[in-house]
Amino acid sequence: MLWLNNQYANDYAQNNPSYWDNSYNDPNHNNNDYENVTDSSKSAYLSKLVEDVITGQRTFFECKIVNNDSDVLFDNFPDGRIDIADLQKAPDNAFLAGLLVHLIEERLAVPDGGYKEESKKKDYDVYSAAHNIALQKEGEVVAAMLGLSGVTTRKDTETITNIVGNTFDVGGATTTVKVQYIYGSVIYEFENIRKVITTMVVNPTTEKQELNYKVQNKGVINGLIIKK
Repeated sequence: MLWLNNQYANDYAQNNPSYWDNSYNDPNHNNNDYENVTDSSKSAYLSKLVEDVITGQRTFFECKIVNNDSDVLFDNFPDGRIDIADLQKAPDNAFLAGLLVHLIEERLAVPDGGYKEESKKKDYDVYSAAHNIALQKEGEVVAAMLGLSGVTTRKDTETITNIVGNTFDVGGATTTVKVQYIYGSVIYEFENIRKVITTMVVNPTTEKQELNYKVQNKGVINGLIIKK
């Protein structure tokens, strides 16, 4: 968390004994820490959020910073990996701020501050609820920085553009997916390379061979573009 603060927080808000973003509505916080400055280059909401986590006012989890990890697209929810190579390819501060708010809020929404138990890694309902909260907060932050109205959440679209191999054959397949993150009239577009590794394993219960699938996601975001 300190790494995120050192890298990004100072870009988004100014330390000033004034007031911070009133949309962050938590009565347990001192509302006079940060100036309410949100524009295309900074978000008061994000800066206050990072500060609260660092000072222990909100309980977070231990994240792991990785660089160009082949298994991570921006971040990995179950084990807390954050890929700095992906974050550094953000085309503007609004997109970056949205990503950072998303990964922080998503884990704050999970009991115990993140996945610490193996059983929780398989609990899709826990992830889905946290993900929806993160999408809403992300959408609000990006919209505020870009001056967009009527945006309440991030919306996504995915379109398969190419497939090599077959998911149901040993070896698996590699699929190229065009991904769009949509915030009202602004769309950020990039490619995600989704690899399904298919192997043959023996089911210990039935003692029969069956196919096993492992999915890897890696964004090829060098060509990330903005459509307005």
